[in-house]
Amino acid sequence: MSKSHSIEELLPNLTGNVKDDILYLKSKAMQYEGKLEDWPIFLSIGDLIYIRCNGADKSDYYDIFPSTFTESMRAIQEAQTLERLDRSAEAKELLKKKVDRLMQEYPFPENPEDRLICSTDFISLPLFKKMHPEVKKVSLIDDVYSELLSTYAVFLANEEANEAAIRYFEAARTWDPLHLSLADEYAFLLQQVGRWEDSLQLVQDYVKVALTPSDFILCLLGAFPYFVHKKDKEAMKAIRAAVDFLEPHLDFGHPRWTKALLTASRKEPMEYWDAVLQKHGLALVPSMEILDHLYEIAMEYAEDDEHPLILLQCISTLMAYDYPKDHSKLSERVADILEEYRMSFGQDFLDEPEEEEDDDEDWLPSSPSFGLPN
Repeated sequence: MSKSHSIEELLPNLTGNVKDDILYLKSKAMQYEGKLEDWPIFLSIGDLIYIRCNGADKSDYYDIFPSTFTESMRAIQEAQTLERLDRSAEAKELLKKKVDRLMQEYPFPENPEDRLICSTDFISLPLFKKMHPEVKKVSLIDDVYSELLSTYAVFLANEEANEAAIRYFEAARTWDPLHLSLADEYAFLLQQVGRWEDSLQLVQDYVKVALTPSDFILCLLGAFPYFVHKKDKEAMKAIRAAVDFLEPHLDFGHPRWTKALLTASRKEPMEYWDAVLQKHGLALVPSMEILDHLYEIAMEYAEDDEHPLILLQCISTLMAYDYPKDHSKLSERVADILEEYRMSFGQDFLDEPEEEEDDDEDWLPSSPSFGLPN
């Protein structure tokens, strides 16, 4: 057994050059593939890659994960863009096709003896097979499947979609009751159907096993709407204490942290969060100066065929904040990109998968044997 490693061993080798750092971290991720004792450092490497990619093309981050992750993220991004272009019917249809396909690729177990395993547990599959030789076939659920499913439920906003997503989360928890990657999406979904107390209990369960700043962010992210909705002063004090504790360890450019703060502010503006953000040179609502800069970036990438996701992110943000400048050129480019996606993925992305012979022996995934840090 190799000796346990820590992320601190890697930090001195980071140069500050994003491209070089990402190549280095990706090579380390491959080095630790399949080693159970190095599971924590692998997740930390994934987080570092995500942070280093912040504000840049995320494809380097996606590269080390299963292909369904990239497909799901593109589907969500495209649906959100369509929604902002007032094409919600197309957005719902896109998500429905993707969810239907994933349900075929990763079906729920027919037998109670079968286990449902999330992709973050790819590393533990060999160990699992030794512990449960009676299980001949295992259903694999991609981490981002959960985000796709909850996004789909939000778009449709009906009981059937909500219940389908909740059934998925409950099934995923039967194998790993405290799988942290489910913390925020599942909590949000429970809140959406009015199960506020269940949502709070879920988050409290996760807090007990949270070990890293990222874990705590997931728990806080899932808990924010409850505390704001219920206006529970004691609970908010606890949240503030947790944030004060975590603050020295956090990169405030980290997408999860930004999402958490925006989630808190969306329901009810809070001076506390404004103060925290201002201390780090940020703001809950982007200033016009920031939006102008984002517009310049978008115009630059409108001429670039290599980074369409960056352009989609820029234009969707500008639209979300009702940016006043004319962006008809950007909108035309977005329409072209969406059409390119449909042409590129075609059979592989939107259509029904081809029937394949079932082989009980070939039950391990063809993807790399590691999964998603959350």
